[in-house]
Amino acid sequence: MYWSVMVLLLAGIGAGIMGNWFSKGWIWAALGLMVAVWFGMHYYAFRYYTPIRKAVGLPYRDGKDHAAEPPASEAEIARLIQASNPVLLGSVSFGFIAIILWLMMFKPF
Repeated sequence: MYWSVMVLLLAGIGAGIMGNWFSKGWIWAALGLMVAVWFGMHYYAFRYYTPIRKAVGLPYRDGKDHAAEPPASEAEIARLIQASNPVLLGSVSFGFIAIILWLMMFKPF
């Protein structure tokens, strides 16, 4: 995922150079939103999904790599899954992507 986001960001910068759009505000807003979505979704995903990975017995990362541990109880896993909100993650990122597309299509400023 991170590689595809990086390619998208670099392609946007390349298109901005080729189209001579860096004197316009809309491209800076779109690039800024893209970076904000990238870091925001990364923070949200690590905050909620790292404990789930740990609980189900998968390797996880919380600043450094950790090996898999024995799985937690089913009740604990269910509690962690219910604490996350993938609809929020998806809807916020979809909303920001829609704003970025609007900026790219209509170039309002």
